[in-house]
Amino acid sequence: MSGNGDKLRRPPADRGVREGDIMVTRVGDIFAIGRLKADCGSQEPLGTDRTRAGALQRACTLAGQNHRVFLCAQAGPSTYLPCDCAEVLARACHQTTATARQPIPVRRQD
Repeated sequence: MSGNGDKLRRPPADRGVREGDIMVTRVGDIFAIGRLKADCGSQEPLGTDRTRAGALQRACTLAGQNHRVFLCAQAGPSTYLPCDCAEVLARACHQTTATARQPIPVRRQD
């Protein structure tokens, strides 16, 4: 997450990012989650996740209905891509439901 005012490059035909939108950026082996500040170039750090799926799920939850989530390939000036939060959250819900249906192994105590 860049705090030095680096601007993000908008993909073609995108309406652009707004203050409060969430960015998920790969930084080494982790994915950083940040909320865009008023200048739409710097971010307020919100956390990290070791997986892209986990970071996107958290970002979509934080974004709610009023903001969008974008994925950046790398830290610094880079192109970002909008994320379909409805798909991300539906997939996460499906995985949680499938996991919940699996029986939990119980050890017998003799």
